[in-house]
Amino acid sequence: MRYQDDYKAANVRCCRWWCPSNGWRARSSCYSLALVATSFVFGVVDHSGWIYWVAAALAGGLYLADALRLRRENGTPKSAMRLFTYSITYITVVFVAMAVDVIVRYH
Repeated sequence: MRYQDDYKAANVRCCRWWCPSNGWRARSSCYSLALVATSFVFGVVDHSGWIYWVAAALAGGLYLADALRLRRENGTPKSAMRLFTYSITYITVVFVAMAVDVIVRYH
């Protein structure tokens, strides 16, 4: 949302300016749910231990709460940047938890 004018000027599809006003909020919630679900798939495939599952569940819950807040607040710039910022933290937490889980289980 913060850089939508830049994307439009460069003719790069940015969800905010090419989707209907309500469409991008619903799509953002669906993408967030898919991201969290994917982290659980990684846990199943890797046969992860409790460290990974607890971290993925807590971080995923917070991420989904932020995605729902974005939708509830009608996509304010503040809520959009909060979700974007937390998405970076979320990915970091999931990958660090995966590494720590493997280290604890196999060493």
